[in-house]
Amino acid sequence: MMATVDANEIFIKNVVQYILELRAQGHFLPYQDYDIVAVWVEAACNEDELLLVLSEILPDFFGKVPAGAKPKSLSSVNKKVLKALKTKAMLK
Repeated sequence: MMATVDANEIFIKNVVQYILELRAQGHFLPYQDYDIVAVWVEAACNEDELLLVLSEILPDFFGKVPAGAKPKSLSSVNKKVLKALKTKAMLK
């Protein structure tokens, strides 16, 4: 018997993996951050678009966290990501 996997679940897992690699700290996101990623997935036209937006925003966001400090929540950058996704959608 083959299990079916929701495409959004794979999309979310790929985005979370990218975020964890950028954070370079920990193996899991806080539950609140998973909820934010789910909102971004819904707002994005496709995975590539979201990963492009995140690649423009998150390196600086996580780069500002001092070594050994707890990474900031994605809620701090949520509005910026949603605005960028909306702008990219309007350009199409």
